[in-house]
Amino acid sequence: MGLKFDTNLSMLFQEAPFLDRFAMARDAGFKAVEYLFPYQEDIKAIRARLDGLGLEQVLFNLHPGQVNKEKLALGEWGTASNPARREYFRWSLT
Repeated sequence: MGLKFDTNLSMLFQEAPFLDRFAMARDAGFKAVEYLFPYQEDIKAIRARLDGLGLEQVLFNLHPGQVNKEKLALGEWGTASNPARREYFRWSLT
């Protein structure tokens, strides 16, 4: 059994807008993609790209918690381990 690779769309093909990167990944021969924090994108548009291009989504990160305008974490990485943020963590899974 050989190794299978995907591409992280948050890191590769940055010369293109996020949703355009799906086709670029497929055209480069990838069958699966992952990305970091897609929360600024329309979920239906992401699903349509995946389905339309025949790509599999293998990973994305849960919501990081409070962030500032530059999208840098404000010390909330790991909300699952913080009892005071339990409801927030549950919300981030939906």
